[in-house]
Amino acid sequence: MGILHIFVNKSGIEKSVVDTAQTAGISMIQSITATHTAVTTAQKNAAINAIISSGNTKKLAIQNDVTIVANDKINAYAAIDKIVSDYEVKINAVTKTADLATLQSAGITAVNAYTVTGTPQTDATKTSSTDDTVKATTTTKKSTSTNKYVYATTSIKVYKSSTLKGKTIASYGKKTRQNRPTFQILKAIKNSAGKTVYQVKDLTVNKKGYITSSSSSVGNLYYQTKAAKVKVIDNKGVNRYKKSNLSGKTYHYKKGATIKVKSITKYKNATRFKLSNGQYITANKTFVITVG
Repeated sequence: MGILHIFVNKSGIEKSVVDTAQTAGISMIQSITATHTAVTTAQKNAAINAIISSGNTKKLAIQNDVTIVANDKINAYAAIDKIVSDYEVKINAVTKTADLATLQSAGITAVNAYTVTGTPQTDATKTSSTDDTVKATTTTKKSTSTNKYVYATTSIKVYKSSTLKGKTIASYGKKTRQNRPTFQILKAIKNSAGKTVYQVKDLTVNKKGYITSSSSSVGNLYYQTKAAKVKVIDNKGVNRYKKSNLSGKTYHYKKGATIKVKSITKYKNATRFKLSNGQYITANKTFVITVG
């Protein structure tokens, strides 16, 4: 997209023309910015679910096609599942909404364009009635952020009901970073009002309940990207370990210590910072904070 230029001649230019050009320029800038908006987990899962839905529809059509032999149907189901899986990996790696939309469209197109190869079924190639009714296994759509860990960045209440009204299990005021309440997301659901909420396990009181899914109230408990250095903020400090499951303690860092980081690695539903010596520390935001 080009940049809008306004030139004023010696006799000047009418205000209405300037206003029109200014409005157009602002619209250009906003449209450029929009294409670089960061992608949320919910947006990624929505895109993945759209491709999954197309895959399930395609498999059902193949299942109901009496001209396709049973073995070819089985191979087709596997091929479609692979297309869906490949695009899921690609979508989870994107960082911009424009790229997300492109991949979603490409994934749906790839699923719809898939054609079954093999021997067309005729009376001579039919085997048994069981083979003729091979069933396609549909793929289950994802719940947003299942089993992810979050912490509250503002005051928050944990409710017994998904409506986020009535009785509460726990209530927390806004806390300093190292004292923020933490939660394991069990699943994301839409309540009776159509609002997405998290069913969680409150790790402070060890009970299940429901909390808001608003990004202004909760955030990732673990860092998702590498940092050059981190600073220990937990009053008790943090340990360094030989293994990513945080076993085999080799050293203890006191509060205030600065640690150089080589990379970040996933461990189950959490992350670890890997150091240059190949050992690990937690990437939990209540224990460390990035400083470079």
